[in-house]
Amino acid sequence: MIYIKETVRERHFVGIQVDGVLDQSSLPPLKEAIHRNLKKGKKVVLQLDGVTHADTHARDFLKEYRDKVYYVGISEFQRLEISDSDPLPRSPRKGRS
Repeated sequence: MIYIKETVRERHFVGIQVDGVLDQSSLPPLKEAIHRNLKKGKKVVLQLDGVTHADTHARDFLKEYRDKVYYVGISEFQRLEISDSDPLPRSPRKGRS
């Protein structure tokens, strides 16, 4: 089971807090939340420190979206696992567009 909470951080940023198990069955609502906000022109920040387990489908999903969203709260091991050779973007800083 997964818990997703969306929070508007700034005018152009939306934070999505993810808690629980991230697997094939929990991906559709997360994808929907991400797509909805990207279509609105928002930058999406995924807060993943509440994820207790991510299966291979979830890791593939995170890898696929690494250029579209920012990841926060992801361990260095997980970061390396989904990064290929390109570094993942870190959390956005004020003044970044």
